[in-house]
Amino acid sequence: MSDKINHGHIEWQAQNTPYSLEFEDFYFSTTNGVEETTHVFLEQNKLPERWLSLEANEHFVIGETGFGTGLNFLVVADLWTRLKASGDITQTAELHFISAEKFPLNIEDISKAWNFWPDFKHITNQLAANYPVPSPGFHRCRINSDINLTLIYRDATDAFLELEAQIDCWFLDGFTPAKNPDMWCPELFKAMANLSSLGTTFATFTAARKVTDGLKAAGFSVEKKSGYGLKRNMSQGQFISPGPMLPSNNEPWFHHQVSAHLPKDTRLPIAVIGAGIAGCSTAEALIKQGYAVDLIEQQDYSAGPPPFSIQGVLYVKLSAELSAHSEFYASGYLHSLKKLRNIPDLEWEQSGVIQTAFNDKELQRQQKFIQNSPFPKSLIREITAEEASEISGVHVDRPGLYFPSGAWVNPISLCQNLMQGANLVHNTRIVSMASAENRWSLQSENGDTFGPYQSVVVACSNSAAEFEQLGNHLPVKPIRGQKSFIRLKKDNFPLKAVLCGKSYITPAINQQINYGATFNLGETTSDVREVDHQTNRENILSNVPSLKKWLDQPVSMGIVGFRCTSPDYMPLVGPVPDWKAYRSEYADIHRFKKQIFPQAPVLNGLYCNIGHGSRGLSSVMLCAELLACQISGAPLPLSRSVINHLTPARFLVKKLKKGKF
Repeated sequence: MSDKINHGHIEWQAQNTPYSLEFEDFYFSTTNGVEETTHVFLEQNKLPERWLSLEANEHFVIGETGFGTGLNFLVVADLWTRLKASGDITQTAELHFISAEKFPLNIEDISKAWNFWPDFKHITNQLAANYPVPSPGFHRCRINSDINLTLIYRDATDAFLELEAQIDCWFLDGFTPAKNPDMWCPELFKAMANLSSLGTTFATFTAARKVTDGLKAAGFSVEKKSGYGLKRNMSQGQFISPGPMLPSNNEPWFHHQVSAHLPKDTRLPIAVIGAGIAGCSTAEALIKQGYAVDLIEQQDYSAGPPPFSIQGVLYVKLSAELSAHSEFYASGYLHSLKKLRNIPDLEWEQSGVIQTAFNDKELQRQQKFIQNSPFPKSLIREITAEEASEISGVHVDRPGLYFPSGAWVNPISLCQNLMQGANLVHNTRIVSMASAENRWSLQSENGDTFGPYQSVVVACSNSAAEFEQLGNHLPVKPIRGQKSFIRLKKDNFPLKAVLCGKSYITPAINQQINYGATFNLGETTSDVREVDHQTNRENILSNVPSLKKWLDQPVSMGIVGFRCTSPDYMPLVGPVPDWKAYRSEYADIHRFKKQIFPQAPVLNGLYCNIGHGSRGLSSVMLCAELLACQISGAPLPLSRSVINHLTPARFLVKKLKKGKF
């Protein structure tokens, strides 16, 4: 996992022009930055002309080295928006702008730089609302319905080695090779080649020999052009090598071949099985990509929502050690927050979440986490017991970790919002599926047939194991949990923030308290039990005894659910493997580490999104975005390393590496 992110240090020089203290250079041309971007990057990559020939629902992908003040993105997004408005670009085409930045500017500095370009206010307002906190990894920002910005807070070479995308053109920007020699290296150019196809173009402001020779060696043609302003020469060219150069650490068993995609106006619909948060999030992400979706749920939704409010908690328990696990959940948490803020009429509240150090072992874990944490205090910070008491509004005896943006969310309200636009087929239990000629059909327990579908996403939690194609291959297990509810006589519950320890308790809503939930391993009863209400009460009071007055009131009701978890507590998301082919193709991976193996064999068109456990609010929406991109062929919103920790094949690969079948 990446180290802590350091902001770029700026000195504001004449006319408030930003000057980098790290690289001793200006961020953009002091003559006219917009004109330089237009000349060097847009004109040399022939962007206006190439955009005019885009087909319906096609993605155009730009890769950039060095986001800086975001000027290049602003110029590109402005031109794209104007051409869309005039009808010159097909309305369903999408723009992806992917930029690596090792030293991102803080929001105050970058906002000040944007003041240079008031004509871009319509874009900078959106970007300011979505600008990521300095947390390691990938950050996908949807600026509007057809412009996607992905900021990767890493060194450019590392960023593009971790990227899964097909780049159409490159902006080789950043500080000059003389000022920033580490970035302009052969490894970067090879990483670019891996992500390019024949005809992928590049442009850069420099014609330095180190750069042009490196690009040629990586398979690009290079041509000198007249530079902008006082710069005599610049370079542009295209990728002409016959094939990609895979990195030495490539693991083909995690890299599947994306099938050819039909134009969306002729595509068959996609079926999503399960209308919980995972299924509804997946349906919503696919609809935004232009797909028609059948959302199939075995429960009967005709009665409407229950007459009480359920409150799920949005926060993450990040590991003390730096890992793909922490990067994924931090990214998922931040992605969920951005999604929730843009959902109208959602029942939720950003009350903040306090994760208390409920015993000495947890205190040591939290202290170790703070010592190693690469995450900013705006995301998570250490607080004393006194601070926890002030924030929460009740007396708290122990210190903890505080998530200022943490929230509680009504999952039923969330699902109702996310499923809009999908064709809901409820009270229908799917029992089998079959594929023929790259088309899928589904069979219900009543004998009804659904389909044909071009793809199927299984998002029905523990029930996924009932399908033959997943069955015994996915090591998921159910963990029973019971939540308790108290209907208050008066609206005087003082808790202002969510408190988490052995159990969690939320601020009251509609004079009702939510708290729980139990972890009953190996238990299968769905009956509500008094002993579990008592366990929930004791867990809360052992952590926050000041709430006894309210928890002494009688429990009004309880609900039981079964979390779907995996052995490593990471979700299982992505294409479903062809299990038999895996065992055949990779039978020798424990013996021949340097052998060339084929790409991962998958069941074409079948995907899953399950195993989110008790942290689904922090993971399902980002995983839904990942799946939608995998299906459509869009750039993926997570790093290769993180995706490898999510793939459903990872447990089988682990066995094969040990020589087990």
